Amino acid sequence: MLSLRTIVYTSDLTCEKLIQKLAWTVEHIDSLFKPLFQNRSPETTKDWIGYIKHQSNRFTLMEPVGFLTFFTMQVVIRGYIQYTGNQSQVTVKFRLGWYTLLFSLMIYLISPLIITSYLVDSKYLSALAGLLIPIIWTLLLSRKFRKIERKLDNLFE
Repeated sequence: MLSLRTIVYTSDLTCEKLIQKLAWTVEHIDSLFKPLFQNRSPETTKDWIGYIKHQSNRFTLMEPVGFLTFFTMQVVIRGYIQYTGNQSQVTVKFRLGWYTLLFSLMIYLISPLIITSYLVDSKYLSALAGLLIPIIWTLLLSRKFRKIERKLDNLFE
């Protein structure tokens, strides 16, 4: 899948300490297949669900999805930790979950068709209103990314 954003954090902690710190905030599951395709996750009080590969210092995270949540923007976070010199470097990549990716593609591919059909019919105000849907969706996605970014800032810095 396509990575939408990459963030690199630096820390004075060792890889082992960062993995331990990460393990305290992650509800361990074997795979993200069920949460991504069923849009449900195990009930937890932790900030993240996912799995950590201790041997390779890699992790895959996702925010938990509640039972009564109608629609969530699934963002999958994949990252790895490298120890260089006296600092650890955490590289984090943001990717969209399947539902969010398909919904985004639908919005960004169908909106130009709708706008074009309004322009052909000389309904310029309606065509302008058709631009609002992708703009609003982009703003919602960027808001979600900022929220996740703040949570990761608190975790790694």
